[in-house]
Amino acid sequence: MIDKNQIKFNNLVSKINSEAEVKECFAKDDTCNHIIPAHRIQKKGPLKLLEEKVKGNNKVVHLGSFKKSIKRKSFTELKPIGKQVATTFKGFCGKHDRSIFSDIDNNQFDLENDKHCFLFTYKTLAGEFHNYKEGINKIYHPILSQLRQGDSPLQKLQIEELLLKYEMLQSLKSILNKNLKSENHSDLFYDGLELEDFYPITSSYLFWHPYDKSGIMELPSFFFMNLVPEESKTCILFSTLKNDVTSTNYIEKILELKEDKQNTKISQLLINSSTVMSPSLWKKLTNIEKKKIKFDLSRKGGIEKSRKEIKRMNKVKVNFFK
Repeated sequence: MIDKNQIKFNNLVSKINSEAEVKECFAKDDTCNHIIPAHRIQKKGPLKLLEEKVKGNNKVVHLGSFKKSIKRKSFTELKPIGKQVATTFKGFCGKHDRSIFSDIDNNQFDLENDKHCFLFTYKTLAGEFHNYKEGINKIYHPILSQLRQGDSPLQKLQIEELLLKYEMLQSLKSILNKNLKSENHSDLFYDGLELEDFYPITSSYLFWHPYDKSGIMELPSFFFMNLVPEESKTCILFSTLKNDVTSTNYIEKILELKEDKQNTKISQLLINSSTVMSPSLWKKLTNIEKKKIKFDLSRKGGIEKSRKEIKRMNKVKVNFFK
């Protein structure tokens, strides 16, 4: 049965998303040409390795393709999609998307190569910057402004936090674009793992550490994670600013964990909107693991959950490396 309220909600979301859309090149200069739907994760690399036949067509499973359901106060079921649309954002012109990333598009990822590490970090930042800019456009969209009818103290704090993080990303964008032009790839901290097996999952995400929001707002700390599968190995890159002690210590603690705990921790980080996996890996997950993924993404998407639900689902562990 068709839910008319859900259709109305979907149409409203589509209208807001369309009008809030950002179309600009992250590496903008005088040589830019037309803006394209750039892939945050390489279409000819990881996404090609992960696609599988589903009902006769090549598909991948993208955790960012969940949609909100107003009736269930959750996300709708996840459906496989084509790699052409997975992780795309209109954040580069065709010229810069080809020229900047040719080294990682045409070669296997080398964790010891600072340029490779820089380029993966750079593209992740571009995707996050784009998301934050669109997020701000949505917040100040006339329809949402009217629906809010005055922000609560919590909403004001959340908006203030979003604007602060966006300001930090703007500063980082300026730094990395200068590094890109000067070919200085060693200003960031890089570390990671090279797993001997191929795992059919990939991700490109920025994580913020929790920080004290009471009183004077402190600057939040962040790090990047890129998981890049190759035909016979899987690389996991962590990167951050060299002077970010909180993040560098956090990364080192992850890398020092024993294998089982490390796999669980990295799997938890992989529950984010950028992650893509093969349909067979998604199918292999248990129902409770899928429920956990959906639950965590729902919370990150702003859907409120009870303390009882949170406590119960926090006990569920997901492992993508079984």
